[in-house]
Amino acid sequence: MVLEYMGSRSKHNMRFGLQHPIFDFDYMDDRSQVFDTLKNLITRAESKGFDSFWVMDHFHQLSAVGTPDRPMLEGWTTLSVLAGITTRIKLGTLVTGILYRYPSVLAKIAATMDVLIKGRLFLGIGASYYEGESLAYGITGSGSFPSNQGRLLRLKEAIQIIRKMWTDELLPHSMESIIKLIMLIAILSQFKNRHHLYWLGEEVRGKHSGS
Repeated sequence: MVLEYMGSRSKHNMRFGLQHPIFDFDYMDDRSQVFDTLKNLITRAESKGFDSFWVMDHFHQLSAVGTPDRPMLEGWTTLSVLAGITTRIKLGTLVTGILYRYPSVLAKIAATMDVLIKGRLFLGIGASYYEGESLAYGITGSGSFPSNQGRLLRLKEAIQIIRKMWTDELLPHSMESIIKLIMLIAILSQFKNRHHLYWLGEEVRGKHSGS
């Protein structure tokens, strides 16, 4: 369950979202059943008035939920499918690991999806705490997984890049040469004028609270 606090100015300032962290029970012996099960779940959540539906951005199941070999659908692909069978409910990642995609690519992915689903996207973003997953997929090499501080610095930089690619703000000179060309093709005008929705998550003293 996800709670969204919408601020004191709203008459109804708490909304409910549904997180789907495990796919083990979405099929029996036939994995083709996963789509129908997810479709039934999210359409029912939408019809019952849930404000949002969330999936994790992981390639392995979390140790607190199951073993690494348990079913885990790729998050952004899953959201793109769910977007096509819903009309109102918001969709989000809880949360996207910043090590998994270049910030410029993530900005493009999120902006594209948000435009196509008419402003229903939450971008949840975190600093990628799951070292085993990163090593298994070749995202980082053995002994090269960034420290907590290093990952948090990358997260900060990624948020700055993404926000600037979604607006007309000027980039710092040190980033401008890297992002200038990408910025020209990544900004989608429909996305720039709406309120940007973020969720941040990260591991705190060994306790998992994000990706």
